[in-house]
Amino acid sequence: MSTLSDLVTTLRALDDFRRVNCGNFKHPLSSIIVSIFCATMAGCFGARAIADFIEDNFLALNNLVGLPNGVPSHDTISRVLANVHAPLLADLLRIWSGIEKLDYKFLQIDGKTIRGSKENGEKTAHILTVFAGDYAASLVEEQVSEKQNEISAFETILISNRINFEGKVVTGDAMFCQKSFCDAIINSGGDWVFVLKKNHPNLYADVDDYFAKTNDVVEMKVIPISGHGRKGTKKIRFTRDVDWILKDYNFTGLSCIAEITTTVIEKGVEKTSTQYIIGSVKTLDELFIARSKHWSIESMHWILDMAFEEDRSRNRTKNSPLAMNVFRKIAFYFFALAQKTETFKGHSIRRLMGRCKSRFSHLLTILSLT
Repeated sequence: MSTLSDLVTTLRALDDFRRVNCGNFKHPLSSIIVSIFCATMAGCFGARAIADFIEDNFLALNNLVGLPNGVPSHDTISRVLANVHAPLLADLLRIWSGIEKLDYKFLQIDGKTIRGSKENGEKTAHILTVFAGDYAASLVEEQVSEKQNEISAFETILISNRINFEGKVVTGDAMFCQKSFCDAIINSGGDWVFVLKKNHPNLYADVDDYFAKTNDVVEMKVIPISGHGRKGTKKIRFTRDVDWILKDYNFTGLSCIAEITTTVIEKGVEKTSTQYIIGSVKTLDELFIARSKHWSIESMHWILDMAFEEDRSRNRTKNSPLAMNVFRKIAFYFFALAQKTETFKGHSIRRLMGRCKSRFSHLLTILSLT
């Protein structure tokens, strides 16, 4: 069970950036941070809204986390968000929530731009996340200045050994289809499945030509599509006939290629798209499952915008965008747990936030689910 008192204790490992020896601060850093997280669970994201939430729930928060000198001002909250060590904060929250102990097989990597974070002509914050979609759990994130830097950010994650890739299958879009990434994942005992696009023009052309001319060594599977007013099929053509690729292209562990053709009829209009996949997995089913699970990180990013209002966020200064991104994703993890219970079954994320805001006991019930 995750309790707020335990979180206060866990967060004491954070370095206090304030001038603690001067005696001019009123509130314990860990207590402020826990209060900000609770406000995030209740759908309060700006410094003033967070301060209002703390004031409205002061008796409960003071009893659980300790706020001996009253409600922190919105300026204090802003300073904490701007200066807290966000990567360590994320690691401590994952220890407290139990995320670090999850047993997952499939990992998704993708980046997201926080559009409201642009300030004084500076570039918007862009955050790369490694996600375990089966648990709605974000495992690690890196903030970069722009989308092109996702490659260097993932290199940092690989080198840092912050994630154990052994026995895992990593999926990503075409940006992550890099030879160095494949090599590092295989050497760590994992597998990879990446989209192939024209950023590898010669290989893309060869694979395109291969599927245009070859049928005899191709395994095929057709999956029906329905929902959201759409009907159609997803046809996968898969082969492990890759010796001809290995002669010319050095992707460590490459063992299969696939063509996925999606045909959808929506509002009477038929649309067809084709995507090529390369990977180190051994079967069509494993490749399809891995690729299908990649939607989970895209869905999470959509929820961060639609439910958690991240794109509209004005948390811009220094570490604020990453810190609030971490709070939102930990809240999302707990809400995903809540949606599987009888009490909160059928609740949308926004409804769960509303219940946390209207009654503090609902927030505590959700936090107790781990």
